[in-house]
Amino acid sequence: QESFDKPFWETNGLKFWMLGPLKSTATSSTRELHDACLVFRADLGKRKCTFTGDASDTNLQDVATIAHICDDILHASHHGSLNGADLDFVKKCNADYTVVSTKSGVYENVPHTTAMQRYRDHTAEKVYRTDVDRSVKWTF
Repeated sequence: QESFDKPFWETNGLKFWMLGPLKSTATSSTRELHDACLVFRADLGKRKCTFTGDASDTNLQDVATIAHICDDILHASHHGSLNGADLDFVKKCNADYTVVSTKSGVYENVPHTTAMQRYRDHTAEKVYRTDVDRSVKWTF
């Protein structure tokens, strides 16, 4: 999405903003696989949910330059791995809630202790982990 003055796509009152990756990052000959992961925000009524997929730090550093990327619910990148928990991005999200979809013991260092600390330090209300808290449900 080149401009953020209107949503990339809108249907039935739902608005979707494509935040990343930057085209230059996604098409770089030196990019890592996760540099090209889609990052988007969905405005659902009064809720703003930012979904990061498996986005890398490089991708999220680009997204962190955009205004109003979150302010409500952040779905953490890459199951809580360290590469995907860029500190500037996490701070800029200003999330009320962070959800880490993960399963302990499947991958080494996921969720990563440093990533989890970043989310806890910069999430206003609560950080949920699906391996501990199970399913999370919001009403919109």
